[in-house]
Amino acid sequence: MFTSSQASRRNSGMILVLVLVFTGVLVLLAATLSGTTRSRINVSRDEAASLRAEMASEAGIEFARRQLALDVEWAGTDAGGVVLANGSRFVISVKSAEEVSGGATEAIFSVTGYSGSAVHKFSTQVLVTPTNGGLSTAALLFLGQDFAMSDGVVNGDVLFADRANRVNDWLFDAFGDGYYADSHGPTSDGTKKLDGTTVNGTVFKYREDLAYQPAGNEVLLETNTDMPSWDLDEFAVAGPGKVLLTNPHNVGNKVWNLEGLSYEETVVITLVNKQTVTLTNCDFKGGLVVLCPEDYDFRSGARNLVHVKKGTSIGGGTNGVAPNIGLVAPGGNLKNEGDANTLNGFHLLNEVDLLRNASISGQMVILNGCKNLSGCTITYDPAVTANMPQWFGSGGGSTATTRVLSIYEDFE
Repeated sequence: MFTSSQASRRNSGMILVLVLVFTGVLVLLAATLSGTTRSRINVSRDEAASLRAEMASEAGIEFARRQLALDVEWAGTDAGGVVLANGSRFVISVKSAEEVSGGATEAIFSVTGYSGSAVHKFSTQVLVTPTNGGLSTAALLFLGQDFAMSDGVVNGDVLFADRANRVNDWLFDAFGDGYYADSHGPTSDGTKKLDGTTVNGTVFKYREDLAYQPAGNEVLLETNTDMPSWDLDEFAVAGPGKVLLTNPHNVGNKVWNLEGLSYEETVVITLVNKQTVTLTNCDFKGGLVVLCPEDYDFRSGARNLVHVKKGTSIGGGTNGVAPNIGLVAPGGNLKNEGDANTLNGFHLLNEVDLLRNASISGQMVILNGCKNLSGCTITYDPAVTANMPQWFGSGGGSTATTRVLSIYEDFE
């Protein structure tokens, strides 16, 4: 039998054991809860990193589309990729880019998004289509109403604005600043004829009901064509590489005859309305620029006639104000006498009257009308459009559009 003191000590021992057991349970619960919390935090962190990696790869897809629209030969980013504001990044690798019909390109690329240790990867196939329907790579661009070419050859692509109001015209405001006027161009479809003419390239067009070369490649355009832009103000000021010729006939419709002149520099002349310049046996290696008032309505037709005769040659030299300037006359109408004239470089004309047996190299743009190109050969020169003089541009909008054909998560 226990004494009272022994019973008291026994009760105290039991209480101590219970306290120790309870304390151990609390410690165990605290450790368990701490581990669970840490685990949940780690899971949340992993999920957040995975989400950021996925969002980075999605951002990379849009980035790749924009880059391919600017340059279809873009090869992707370097190994470091592009770092985003939240610290995540994406790396893009272009696996293939193959040209398909109509000058479009199918590109396949992969985008890998990174955020910490999280990785997310997409593979995407897109179709890259030139907005201007081959504008920058065409041998001949006709942006007017009625066109006729007979017994000739075009080595390169042709673009016909054969629907009304499908050209974004380049115009100037009251301050002389250039801008694009959307959906202008010819006010009617007009007629386009390639009688006995071979096109060794693609014909870009808007009219589905017409076939210009039934056996050849033709592509329907979906978007408006931007007219080339220009700014000729600097040509009116004397400077290196330029020769400014003074017209002695500054009134009326008199003919200004230039014969036997040869210049390595770019020749610049100014004509009054309805005036003609006749070039006989002239050799202007640096090109010829015929100035036109900026407020002139070039859709109303040519204001001047540029008449080339006999052995006259324009462009092809390297000592002008810039390489690749050919015959630039946005208000001019070009004709010859059937002589074997040569034009080399970038050519911008309002109209062509009757141009026969001429050899044209580079790129020719006709803004308004063409009565007949007869027996002429027009050959696209990529060196010209790749090195356009700074006063000219190939369009005001983006160079291409992209359409996603497929997109899928890549688990490789």
